[in-house]
Amino acid sequence: MKVTPAAALVALLGCAAIVFASDFDEIDTNHDGVISREEWNAWKKKTSQAESVERKAPAKTEASSHEDRSVGVIKWIERNFEIRQSFFGTGTSSPDTATEFSRLSGSVASIASSDPARLSWTKPSNGSAFYQVDAAVLWRPSFLSSGTQLAGNPIAWFVEPTFEAHVSSQPESAQNQLSYRSPITLDFYPGQDEIAGMDNPNAVPPKRFITAHTFIISPTYQTDQDNNTRLIEGELFYTPTIPALAIGIRQPVFGLSKVQFRWRPYIGFELGDYLSENNSADAASESNISRFVFRSAADLSLGDRFSLSGSFVSRIQLNEGGTSFNYGEVSGQMFLDPTLPTNGEPPHFSIGITYKKGKDAPDFANVDSVNAWLGVRF
Repeated sequence: MKVTPAAALVALLGCAAIVFASDFDEIDTNHDGVISREEWNAWKKKTSQAESVERKAPAKTEASSHEDRSVGVIKWIERNFEIRQSFFGTGTSSPDTATEFSRLSGSVASIASSDPARLSWTKPSNGSAFYQVDAAVLWRPSFLSSGTQLAGNPIAWFVEPTFEAHVSSQPESAQNQLSYRSPITLDFYPGQDEIAGMDNPNAVPPKRFITAHTFIISPTYQTDQDNNTRLIEGELFYTPTIPALAIGIRQPVFGLSKVQFRWRPYIGFELGDYLSENNSADAASESNISRFVFRSAADLSLGDRFSLSGSFVSRIQLNEGGTSFNYGEVSGQMFLDPTLPTNGEPPHFSIGITYKKGKDAPDFANVDSVNAWLGVRF
């Protein structure tokens, strides 16, 4: 059928009439067949608001996209970095199954305690008050971790470059230590199906006495904040995970689910050389380093809000007649955003008080102080 120009024009006008009739009915709200000024102004206001919403929609989508990207960056940082007080802690890793090594978020040694990085105000037993920072930053890239099976037993390894600082505005009266280490951690789990729920106090304890063996080999460069004492060494440590003794696994105290205890010992050696020494320091008189080391860390959770923790390190010189240096800390803290550490995500902010005493590497200056601090852990 041939369509003439006149027929097309009539059809177009008919469609326009239908559309206009629909708009007319919408504008003529009282349906009296006459559009008043009030009805016209009300319809124009309504249509202009709809157009404004349509114009703003893309901007909202763009803002949402920026927000999503920001959240993605934050999640990436949380997944790849950790901020806390020290590399050495009390915890353990907890993959869901023996073969899902990609789910391991960190080594036994690095999944530490609830001890946060600290900015503290310190009052030594003899001297004026000063400020101090105790913090460690761990980089945990997924491409530097892997695992395999050995005779049916899972083995996982991790490389976690770490920067750790214990410095103050008055170095001679406090712990004075900057450490750069790149620890290689090997976790060996005897038994195939005994990893899941390792740090869950409600899980059925595995029958095996030692559920994990952890070996740490760590090339370390250490100095003080004035760079007077510098050394390079290799740290070799071993630590087991023993649920029955609360080593690496939180256990209820006296059957109380809100009161849980966990600790972890480390035994090993520090071997290396001094690159330069502070002559006034109480360190070794020889340039080479050969020490037997015992470390331990412990924490006691008291409900959702409070925790007690402590750490101790003893170094015995193997090449100087058994001279020993001991250093320890005891802390009490209150979590400002309470989250039970057993759920896999520690509290992020806390306040606390710490007593420090002893002699710590690299220059072994005497420390005897009380610290009030604000803690951050991610």
